[in-house]
Amino acid sequence: MLKEPSPPLEPGYKLDDKYVVVRHIKTGGMGAVYEVEHVLLGKRLAAKLLLPELIKRPELLERFRREARAASATGHENIVEVTDLGETRAQVPFLIMELLNGRTLGTELKNGRLPAERAVHITRQMLSALKAAHARGIVHRDLKPENIFLIQRAGDPDFVKVLDFGIVKMLDEELGSELTQAGQVVGTPTYMAPEQARGAEIDQRVDVYATGAILYRMVTGHRPFQGPNFNSLLFAIAQGNPTAPRTHAPEVTAQLEAAILRAMAVDARARFSSASEFDEALSEEDRTDQKSPTTVAGASEAEPSKPEWSQRSVTLMGDANRGPTRVRRAISGAMSLVIVIGLTVVLIGGTLLVVRRVLRLRAGAELAREAEAARARVLAAPRPQFVIVTLEVDPPSARLTIDGAQVSGARLELVRDGSRHVLKAEADGYVTEERAFLTAGDQKLTIKLRHGKTRRPARPLAGAAPVDDGDEAKMKTLQKLLDKLGDETQLP
Repeated sequence: MLKEPSPPLEPGYKLDDKYVVVRHIKTGGMGAVYEVEHVLLGKRLAAKLLLPELIKRPELLERFRREARAASATGHENIVEVTDLGETRAQVPFLIMELLNGRTLGTELKNGRLPAERAVHITRQMLSALKAAHARGIVHRDLKPENIFLIQRAGDPDFVKVLDFGIVKMLDEELGSELTQAGQVVGTPTYMAPEQARGAEIDQRVDVYATGAILYRMVTGHRPFQGPNFNSLLFAIAQGNPTAPRTHAPEVTAQLEAAILRAMAVDARARFSSASEFDEALSEEDRTDQKSPTTVAGASEAEPSKPEWSQRSVTLMGDANRGPTRVRRAISGAMSLVIVIGLTVVLIGGTLLVVRRVLRLRAGAELAREAEAARARVLAAPRPQFVIVTLEVDPPSARLTIDGAQVSGARLELVRDGSRHVLKAEADGYVTEERAFLTAGDQKLTIKLRHGKTRRPARPLAGAAPVDDGDEAKMKTLQKLLDKLGDETQLP
C-alpha cells in the first residue's frame, strides 16, 4: 500500500486522477480541507480528506461517508453541495463539495453581537435547511457558529450554508447499526441539548435547541451557558435556566425572547416540535402593519382617489340633441353595478385585513405573555451553586462517566442540588466499578479497580433470589448485619 503524504498535501497532488490540489485551507478534528481544481472542467472545488490516522477506525470512516450522503441527499440551497466521493491512491476517503468564499458565523461573532433583524434572517435560513434535512430523517446534531458559513449570493451578504454533517444521525436506522448509541455524548457542548448531554435518545429537537442557542449568542453576544470546565458546562446545560436574552440586550423584543427561550427549553416536549414551527414564530418578527393592501389580488396597492372610468368622457354615436336613450340608461346601469361590485370588494378586503390584524395582535399578545412568564421564571430561579468533587482512580487511565456522560480530570465542579449521581470507572483488563454520590457538598471519591474480566458476585443469602451486581455492596452489609444478629440471639 502506498504511503499517504503527510498533511498538508502539496499543491499539484492528484486525487483520484480527477482533482489537483491547489492549496491547503484548514485541518479540523476529522479531516483536512483543500482547494482543488477539476482536471477536465477546470472548476475550482473544495476537497475534504479524512485524516490518515483515522481511517483504521471504522466508526469514523462510516461517519465521514455519512456526511457526503447526508449533505447531497437534501439538495437544499442552504446546505453545502457535495458532488463526489472517492479515495486517494492510499485509500484515504475524500469528498468533493462546492468551494465557498466567505466567513463562518463564528468569525463574524468575534466582532460582537448582531442586530436582531440580521440574526433572525440568518436563523431562518438555518431553519430552512433543517426543514429539508429533517424531512429526510436527517439530524445534524452538531450545529454551532463554526458550522454556519456566510457567503455573498444574489445580493445577500449573509446567505447561509450549513456545513459538516459529519456526525449526522439517520432517524430511520436500526438501533443495531447506529454509530452514536444511547449513552454516548456527541456534539459541541456549548450548543448541545440537555438530552444530548446526558447521552439519551435524541430526535430533530436537538437541532431546534442548538439553533435557539446560536440565535441567543447572536442577539446577546454571550453564550447561553458557561462553566470553568467541560463537566460543569454539561451540568449547567442539564439544569437549564439561561439568563434572559433581554438582560444582555434590552432591545430584543418580548416575542423574540419568548421564541429563543422556548427553543431552548430543558424538556424537549416544551420546545418547538419542528424547525417549521420555530420558523413560524420568528416570522412574526418580520411582519408589520405598515403594508396594508386595500385591494384583492391583481389590484394595485394604492387605491386611486377617483375611479379611472370617472375621468373619461363617453361619446355616443348619432344625434347629440336626442334625449336620454336606452344606450345611456344601459351605461348608467352598468356604471352603478361596477360601483356596487367595487365597494363590495373593498369591504371584503377591509374585513379580511381587520381579521388578520386582530389575529396578529392576539398572537403577539400571547407571545408577549409567554415571554414575560419565561423571563420571570428565569429571573426568579436561583443561580446554581457548585460543589467540588475530587476523583482518585486507579488505574489513572480508566474511562470515567457520570450518569452516562463522559468526564475527565481529577477535579469536577457539579451543580449543588443534592441529587444522586453514579460515577462509573472502567478499563481494559479490570473489573468495572460504580460509585453513587450526592451533590450536597465537597467530597473525594476513590475507586481502585481490581484486575479481572467480571465482577465478583456477592455471597447470596440462604434461600434468597440472585441479586444484581449493582446491589452487591448493599447485600454484603445486610449479610454482615444478619450474621451479627444471629450470634447475639443464640441460646446458651
